[in-house]
Amino acid sequence: MSLVEPAILEAARRWIKELRFGSKSEAEASFFSHHVMSDLTPSQYFAALTWLRDVGLFDGVGLTADATDEVLLERALVHGRPKWLLTGDDLWLEKADEMPLDVERLRLVLGLTDRECAAAVRSAFGKVNTAAREEVGRLGEEAVVKLLRGGRDVRVEHVSLATDGLGYDVIVSRADLRLKLEIKSTRRRSRFEFYLSRNELLAAKEDSSWRLVGALLSSSNNLDLLVTVDRGWLVQATPDWNGLSSRWETARYRPPPSALALGIPDLKSFCAFPSLEILLPDDLQGLMSAPSWAPVPAFEKAT
Repeated sequence: MSLVEPAILEAARRWIKELRFGSKSEAEASFFSHHVMSDLTPSQYFAALTWLRDVGLFDGVGLTADATDEVLLERALVHGRPKWLLTGDDLWLEKADEMPLDVERLRLVLGLTDRECAAAVRSAFGKVNTAAREEVGRLGEEAVVKLLRGGRDVRVEHVSLATDGLGYDVIVSRADLRLKLEIKSTRRRSRFEFYLSRNELLAAKEDSSWRLVGALLSSSNNLDLLVTVDRGWLVQATPDWNGLSSRWETARYRPPPSALALGIPDLKSFCAFPSLEILLPDDLQGLMSAPSWAPVPAFEKAT
């Protein structure tokens, strides 16, 4: 999708100003009778009203929220979902004076400062990124569960469908082995990073059967690569566990290739499918198409 045009955003801003103190018909009369409002066309005003309805700020009669200029920009970003917002890094978003050109145009229309603009962008990023992570996470769990259920003599329980508070998503077991898998999924080939809650870290520290599995999905949601994150590295990389005056609830991790093992090593002895070790499309040639964060041995067959 693309961001709203600056002229439409300006018209939306005027609608909000007028609707705060009057009705829709009174606002229309103001737009079409006052010379100062004639710099925009009737079609732009009507397009702006439709846009306000689409982003949830107008219900056909009046405003649904007290929309400030910062709220307008945030709704524009969440609704427009520009590519840079979907693939951006929240560390980059801390740079208030380095925003993309398309959002800079909207900032100027709204008269926002760099800091106000950055706050709106970070808020939009949080909403879009959270929704995208949840969707990719669900698809990744489904793909891993489907793969595991192809093994022999394996019982697979997708427990996160019933509750997400156990600190893991899937139980894989047979007579002599029981593993609890926390699955973190991504479509990013450039890096593998994930978030762990305090509850998930407690499970990692206290339960020797807990494993963190990383799943790389293709653009068509096929499982391209499966890795297991070293528990020792994970515990060592965890922020200070018990601060005197503060505590964290969620932490972000970006493991190096050296902290990753191909597939799920514990399952190799009784799963009859090599794809648990290497999950790459057969037509991949060389390292250029490979995810940069994966262990090098994953691509021995492609060289």
